[in-house]
Amino acid sequence: MAIDEATGQFFHESIILEKDTWFERLTEGKSGVQFVHRILAYTVVGLILFLFYKSKNYLLSQQQKKGLNVLVLIVFLQFTLGVFTLLHSVPLWLGLTHQVVAFFLLTAMTYTLHRLSK
Repeated sequence: MAIDEATGQFFHESIILEKDTWFERLTEGKSGVQFVHRILAYTVVGLILFLFYKSKNYLLSQQQKKGLNVLVLIVFLQFTLGVFTLLHSVPLWLGLTHQVVAFFLLTAMTYTLHRLSK
């Protein structure tokens, strides 16, 4: 998952070298912020997949099913965009696309949770 394959460490050493305290490392250091962003991405994908999996045990309306399906589709698109954004050293167009899809992910999540709360 977030283990550095080259060294087998959970945190890459660049996180530790950038700042003096752990708070600064994870909130101000380039590597630390990227690490937090990546862990949050894994968590969001995992929680959405868990929600999708658990929803199969319930009788859902068409709107609820559609919301969950769109949510899963958008979260995979967002995750893929995030990976490609990093692999290509954050070109502006890809970074902006990643941000726009984040808005659609938030919108889909809000819609789906609203539909599931009824």
